[in-house]
Amino acid sequence: MNNSKKPKTVFLVDDEDFVLDIYSKKLKQQDINVICSKNGEEMIEKLLSKETRPDMILLDIIMPKMDGLETLKRAHEENLLDNIIVIMLTNQGNDQIINISKKLNIHGFIVKSSYSPTEVIEEILRIYTENI
Repeated sequence: MNNSKKPKTVFLVDDEDFVLDIYSKKLKQQDINVICSKNGEEMIEKLLSKETRPDMILLDIIMPKMDGLETLKRAHEENLLDNIIVIMLTNQGNDQIINISKKLNIHGFIVKSSYSPTEVIEEILRIYTENI
């Protein structure tokens, strides 16, 4: 895919190694840098330390220590999301979860089990382009 408007750096937050591996590889194939965390606490710590400044965050919901919704709330409280596009990338697709996520100012919601990894990357890039 040739998309001139794509993120330089994506922060991928998911507790499953398989998910981190497959989407890291797919994003790197698009010449996108990838930072990974296995839980929300680690993501918050990295953002607070100013160690990283991603263009986009892909955030799972069901994770140990701090779930994705709590992570999102905390990141907003700490003002860590200015000019960062946030997409929930999860298998939790019920209306209640989607509505709670939207109230937390996400830019997109992708149910990863509904798409192939290649389709997920296409959707991520589409959402990014629409929101920059």
